[in-house]
Parts: sequence; structure tokens; C-alpha cells
Amino acid sequence: MNKKPWGWDRETTIAPEAFRSVIKATFTEQFGTTLGNAAESLMEVFSGYLMEDMMRNGIACNYPVCQIIDGHGRQTEHFQAYLDWATNGREDINTGNGSQLVGRQVG
Repeated sequence: MNKKPWGWDRETTIAPEAFRSVIKATFTEQFGTTLGNAAESLMEVFSGYLMEDMMRNGIACNYPVCQIIDGHGRQTEHFQAYLDWATNGREDINTGNGSQLVGRQVG
């Protein structure tokens, strides 16, 4: 996490091995073993060409994180914008009366 004036920049690097396994698993799950193996073969081919740097160093993914609760448990100036986004105009989705409800699977 890198501190920025607007909040935090979360950077995650997906390692080459993890990237390959995600691609293979996704193709296998969606299309079956044959295409999953084909995807793995394609990754081998591409690793020497278009995606050489990515296959060697991984992929850096960034996304912004805005602090909505301060270190004392109080809402920050970003909380209302977050709550508006979380309800997305549908108050029936999040009916916490100004707080967030977090669903948890039971059983």
C-alpha cells in the first residue's frame, strides 16, 4: 500500500506462475480440460514473444483504496460517498441506517 493524497494505492503483483495457473484454471472451468491444456500451451508460446516481460516479472495491478473509517473508529469525509456507492441508489441492499451491514454465510 502506497500512501497518496486521496487515500491509498494498493499494488499487487501477480507472479508468472500464478498468472499461468489462473489462466489454465479459468479455461478448464469454463471450457473443459482440453481447452485448459490448450491455454497452457498458448501461454508457453506467448511467453517467448508478446508477454516476455510479464512472464518474467509478473503483472502489477493497482487499485485505489479510500479510508472510510479513521484510526479512532469515526467516519471520514469519504464515508458518505462510499455508502452511496455501496447502496448504488438501492437502499434495500444496505439498510444499516448510515452504517454498513456485512453478510456472512451461516452453516
